[in-house]
Amino acid sequence: MTSDEIDRILERHFAAEQKRDIGAILATYTDDIEHDAVGREPNPIRGKAAIGVFSREFLNDLEHARVIPVRRLHGDAFAVDESIVEGVRPRQAIRPRGIRPAGSLSAVAPLRVP
Repeated sequence: MTSDEIDRILERHFAAEQKRDIGAILATYTDDIEHDAVGREPNPIRGKAAIGVFSREFLNDLEHARVIPVRRLHGDAFAVDESIVEGVRPRQAIRPRGIRPAGSLSAVAPLRVP
């Protein structure tokens, strides 16, 4: 899989997050997904079912969100994407382990072309 193919999958993933489309988010992952959500315990999150639960909880509480890319590293069939997610969570403060409300998220994902 090329870096361009991986980037297209990740762009579909982030577009699905903006739409809060859990099914489309999960469609961008392989069954053995491992997602490192900085500041969340337990961490990392493993498997589509657990990612679905996390995504529903995270996206339902997040308003006025934007994703700011920091860096993306590519391997043969994986990517490491680091982004800053800025948003408002009026029902819950985001201050895990001293991280400011705009926290850094990264994901290590084995990828497939759906």
